[in-house]
Amino acid sequence: MTARRRRRLAPFIVAIAIAVAASVLGASQGSVAQFGDAGRVQSSVAAVDSVPLSFVGIDAGENYSMGWTAAGEIFTWGGNSGGQLGNGSVGGSRLVPERVMLPPGVEVVKADGGLDTVIALAADGGVYTWGNGAISGTSPTPSRNAFFDSLGDPVVGVSSGGYYYLAWTESGALYSWGTGGSGRLGRPATGQSPPARVTAQGLDTQVVVGAAAGRFQGIASVDGGAVTVAWGSGFGTAAGVTLTGITSTVGGVAAGTDVVLAWGQDGSLFSATSAAASVVVGATGIVGADASFPAAGSSSFYAWRADGALFAWGDNSQGQLGLGTTGGSVPSPTPVTLAPGSVALQTGAGADHALYLGQDGTFSSAGSNAFGQLGTGDTIPRNTFGSAITILRWPQ
Repeated sequence: MTARRRRRLAPFIVAIAIAVAASVLGASQGSVAQFGDAGRVQSSVAAVDSVPLSFVGIDAGENYSMGWTAAGEIFTWGGNSGGQLGNGSVGGSRLVPERVMLPPGVEVVKADGGLDTVIALAADGGVYTWGNGAISGTSPTPSRNAFFDSLGDPVVGVSSGGYYYLAWTESGALYSWGTGGSGRLGRPATGQSPPARVTAQGLDTQVVVGAAAGRFQGIASVDGGAVTVAWGSGFGTAAGVTLTGITSTVGGVAAGTDVVLAWGQDGSLFSATSAAASVVVGATGIVGADASFPAAGSSSFYAWRADGALFAWGDNSQGQLGLGTTGGSVPSPTPVTLAPGSVALQTGAGADHALYLGQDGTFSSAGSNAFGQLGTGDTIPRNTFGSAITILRWPQ
């Protein structure tokens, strides 16, 4: 084609291009652009506002934290030394919550953090674990434990402790697996042991309604809360002990480092470092409690009432009690100032940090933040729970 002919055709080519574009690209107003092809297909692209991430449950481990939503999504943040963030890798850290990628369709209803291991219960009764690969059945990638799928008895509760796990079923059967040292599995075991029934004080013949794993100890509530059994270091090792001194039907249990807690349906709170439990003075109207179990050092304790008031005591070396001070130990339950308008629903006690979940789905945190475990997007420590932490995400 000659140059002269190309010059003659150029205006027509431009005109055709403009006509085609006009037929495809409609008017654009503000942040919305509409696309169509002769009216047969019409789409739009618009700016979408982010929304706050809202949790229905939280927990914390040695140097990391987690929370899960009503939709069954679970998020983790903080240190990842053992793969406890569940992203398939080991090492590094994460300063804000990011979603753990479980298999499609899996919805988490409960999760619990150990030192560097996590156990999660799915809505279909499946049990998933991730974290320290040296612990039986665990890897940095969430994996489902086939043993519990074979039982025909759905799991209803889970707990992760000092390198071991607990899971109990709808019929009240309690299982333990992981590191067998110090009798923490509540049954004769050495090294790494796969899931098997806890036998301490005949628990394998009784109906367990709740349990908790601590550093070297475990505790279980039996027969509707009428009996409480503890086992591990200081509690008869694998043989366990039946706790005495608990004067109320037990409503729940928790375990820390060399100590276990049980709260009664009458609001009383009991603590034990041996077979004899005693009342925790200054804690009344309690409906829930938690204890930390650091790899080294002593426990921090948290308890809350039905009206949302939160109390804390024990180790405060990093300001993890949220009382506005850092250092030392607090001997008795002390009221904690929460974020304005917040009502405590539960807590998650890490090694030297802690979170509390408000009944509105927001959370706050205090203590060490060396690995970003407070979820504030930085590594600055805090010693109060005075402000809620907002995490924004795209709506689903």
